[in-house]
Amino acid sequence: MDIKIETRYERVKRLLDELAQQVINGGAVSFIRSKLELFTDGEEIPCQNWSELNRFLTYVANTNDARGIHQWKEQGRTVKKGSSAFHIFVPLFKTEKDEVTKTDEKVLSGFRLIPVFRVEDTEGRDLSYQQKMKKLDVSKLPLIDVAEKLGLKVVAGIMDGAAGSFSPSAKRIRLNTANPQIFLHELSHAVDHALGNYNSKDYELGEVVAELSAAFLGSLYGLDVDMQTTTAYIQDWSGKGHVMFSVISALSRVEQIYHYIENSRSSRKEETKPMKKKKQRTVEPVSISVLPFKTKELKDRTQIYNEKTGKWVKRDTVTGLFTAVKKDGEPWNRIRKETVPVLTNNKKRGGDYYPAA
Repeated sequence: MDIKIETRYERVKRLLDELAQQVINGGAVSFIRSKLELFTDGEEIPCQNWSELNRFLTYVANTNDARGIHQWKEQGRTVKKGSSAFHIFVPLFKTEKDEVTKTDEKVLSGFRLIPVFRVEDTEGRDLSYQQKMKKLDVSKLPLIDVAEKLGLKVVAGIMDGAAGSFSPSAKRIRLNTANPQIFLHELSHAVDHALGNYNSKDYELGEVVAELSAAFLGSLYGLDVDMQTTTAYIQDWSGKGHVMFSVISALSRVEQIYHYIENSRSSRKEETKPMKKKKQRTVEPVSISVLPFKTKELKDRTQIYNEKTGKWVKRDTVTGLFTAVKKDGEPWNRIRKETVPVLTNNKKRGGDYYPAA
């Protein structure tokens, strides 16, 4: 009995197809927040209940936890010397008697400013979320080498209800959980951005791409993927369109993210591979012909033009995998051009990205 050995490319295609089927045919499921285990779970952070204006002031101050000096003392922390406070608005009310109902009512009379300090400007006893953040070992996250090659800094940090975020300008992934699936989601955003696929008008599609990619990469590299969370997340971001069309539109971008990661990891291995010392030997002088000649085309390679990035991509015809991108926009010599531009978006299928949840 012949046993067919599945190639890497066949396994990738199979996993993508199975993933799409699970999401499309999974039915309606609810998103279970507790599965993410955020660093801030079980801890009350006062500023998360502030008004939108005060939360915006907190955002401008570049922090996610700000409190008054007495509130910090209650937590066993003190403000560092030389730290500056920023101010938030607190409403003032006065009591007036309603002439119709003859009852006392509180009426807004104005605002006053009170100083608050960022958690980064305090020291002392660790808060519970700080203790959890210290346990996050970034070096053990899956595909962390890809993030390093992209020049990304991966850090632990709390967010207002979100599990993670990716900032292209700061080149940073911030995690509010140790869940590796959330890291893969944000890493997928980063790779999708590096491929030039980011479009602010397709924010929802970008989220579907990142979540599908996280589930696919986790399955491919042996991670325990939570498909209920993935399905609920994609249903939430699919907008007015049917989930099926959102998933199908995203699959081509997921495959591009995978090829980018594989090429990135293979090139990294080549860089770290020790060079073998070659034995020196004398070679007979060879006469070189200067007559015009025509080189033969490489039979195991083809190239495709990516209309979206304006660059040529090389494909291995044996495995079907994309192996390199020509950065100058010019085609390779001696490599046959494919007639079907498979790297462009399929207009018939239709159509970033943070936070992750």
